[in-house]
Amino acid sequence: MQMKSTTKHEKKIPELTTQCERKTDECYEAWMSLTAANEQLQKVRMELMIRRSILTLWVR
Repeated sequence: MQMKSTTKHEKKIPELTTQCERKTDECYEAWMSLTAANEQLQKVRMELMIRRSILTLWVR
C-alpha cells in the first residue's frame, strides 16, 4: 500500500520541478522588469530635479 503511495508521489516530482522552474523564471522576469522600471523612474526624477533647478535659476 505504501509502495503505491510512494510511487504516486515520485511520479509528481518531475511535474512539480517543472512548475517550480517556471515560477522561478516568472519571478526573475518580474523582478528584472521592476528593476528596469525603478531605474527609469530614478532617471525621470533626476531630470525633473535638474529642470526645476534650472527653472528656479532662470526665474530669479
